[in-house]
Amino acid sequence: MKRLLLLMLAPTACLAQEVHSVTSQDYLKLIRSDSSRSRLLASDTAYNLQYSKLRTSNNYPGPVRTVVVKSQDLSLTPLVQKLLVFSGNFSTTVEVKQVNQTPALQNEYSQGRSLNGQATWQGPETREVFSFGPLMSELEYDGAGYAYDRNGRLVPAANGNGKKAVKYKNDIFRTGLSTAQFLSVQGRYLVARKQLLAATLRVGRRGESHFMRGNKSRANSLMASVERSFKQHTATASFNQFEEHYTAGNGIGFLSRLYQNALLTPVSFDNSQGSRIGSLQRSYGAFSDNPLFLLEKGSPIMKSNRSAGLQFERKNGQLQYKVSQSLEISRENSGEGYEAGAAFFPSGIAMIRNLRQRSHLTKAKLQYKPQLNISNLHTTISASYIGSWDQSLILYAPGNDYQYKRSSHQLGLSYSTRLERRNFDAGLNLDNNTYSSSTSSVRDLFIPGISGFVMLNTPGPLSIKLSGSAIALNSEPALGNSFRGASLLQYTTADAFEYFPRIEASSVDNLMPIRHRDHAAAIELRYGHKFSLRAEVFSRSISGDVMPVLEGGELLLKNLADHSNTGQEIQLSFLSLKSKLSNAHSLSFFSYRSKVTAAAPGYDG
Repeated sequence: MKRLLLLMLAPTACLAQEVHSVTSQDYLKLIRSDSSRSRLLASDTAYNLQYSKLRTSNNYPGPVRTVVVKSQDLSLTPLVQKLLVFSGNFSTTVEVKQVNQTPALQNEYSQGRSLNGQATWQGPETREVFSFGPLMSELEYDGAGYAYDRNGRLVPAANGNGKKAVKYKNDIFRTGLSTAQFLSVQGRYLVARKQLLAATLRVGRRGESHFMRGNKSRANSLMASVERSFKQHTATASFNQFEEHYTAGNGIGFLSRLYQNALLTPVSFDNSQGSRIGSLQRSYGAFSDNPLFLLEKGSPIMKSNRSAGLQFERKNGQLQYKVSQSLEISRENSGEGYEAGAAFFPSGIAMIRNLRQRSHLTKAKLQYKPQLNISNLHTTISASYIGSWDQSLILYAPGNDYQYKRSSHQLGLSYSTRLERRNFDAGLNLDNNTYSSSTSSVRDLFIPGISGFVMLNTPGPLSIKLSGSAIALNSEPALGNSFRGASLLQYTTADAFEYFPRIEASSVDNLMPIRHRDHAAAIELRYGHKFSLRAEVFSRSISGDVMPVLEGGELLLKNLADHSNTGQEIQLSFLSLKSKLSNAHSLSFFSYRSKVTAAAPGYDG
């Protein structure tokens, strides 16, 4: 043991002869004191010169915290830094929104139509639906009491009280205002500069007065995650919660009804003078609604989403893998309807719709990076699996109940390689997926994909990149999507105001998968870091797309149509970087053409 210590101290002894402060008599006297323990802290300069390269019995290669000498025995304590770090940020935003473009409306003619060959004003009590009356500039008020206008009835200017007719604005829009606050807090625990534990907490709140009058919303969000690192693995747990409330939604076409009635209101009628006459609705016609009357009841909707996940991952080494599990629960509660007195619903109508959805998702990916004896060649082989189990339940009161279930499985294999040279860079990706589902009538075992690129770097600042891809994938309608809006197809144009959806798709089973095929090719030219020109052509085709149809009073889903989308895009970019100022500019041209290429027999209409 003594010989081993002498061998360990031999290099240090040689160095010590050059450091006079260490070989002083005071120092020698100190370390020879009987029965006492002497400690030299890592901050001591002389110690740092001598002992920073020594190793402890466990071969710890880092700095030493203390040196203990007793009875000619030497023990070293490693300096292990433990650090707890907290950080966070708070942000608040204010956003103002305005409607951009709205349809141009006539504002010259009053409510009415031709009578006995002469344009005549006809007030709301006549149930007139058209605005083919006389010019507003030719009318005045008579000043008499009138329930539909505080100024009186409209009469020809020769018979009026001298007060010209006012062109009322019945715009349903306003300036919207949105405010949001977000708070984020992070904590990290590090040992010897390696992060062992990390935690994040984010909370947020948003409130908005939408640009459609009378419609407000508020939302709250929460996200928390914890990450634990081991030698080669990382485990992460996360939780997310989001809740949103609207005073009015559009599930029954409520907001569309507001906007439509605001557009159709004649300029001779003012909705803002009141929404009621006694207990009845005040509107410009018996078959029309005053938007302010509809807003008194509203059509409230509440949405919430909660999800939790667990992930285990290995990021280093030739063999890497990731496994994750997640569970998501969504809810949507709506109290939709119209108050008594609404057009086409004189007795009113109400409906409560509750949606409950649960989704369990499993993902696994295995990735292998072989070591090749070719310089600058990187190859990756990977396999993946995605499994999902979904359930959706929709409850109507009064009405029907609908329940959907689906389990799906997707396996994937891929091979990617990349060669990097000084003036040449190229990559190739090959993959194939299989897809099966409990709601699909077939299983696809061959869904291939290929993509690649070649980049040439000239001796000067110019580089050229060519890329292309041909990708295939399958999909199915999401269980959470509602097709109830398609029930509008059962109404004629004259009866469209009676639209009130109460039915959902009867089933999502026995459908063919929707097949997507995407092709793209691009060329990109770069001149240094300032100029770039990119041109791309693409073609996307979808076969067997699922559409809702009404048959026998039921809403059915069927694979009805094939369609395609082809186009091109050209973009020129310029980037200027200076010491204190940078700016970027881009000019792009984009065009595309969508086309229905086929329809199922009997549905081509």
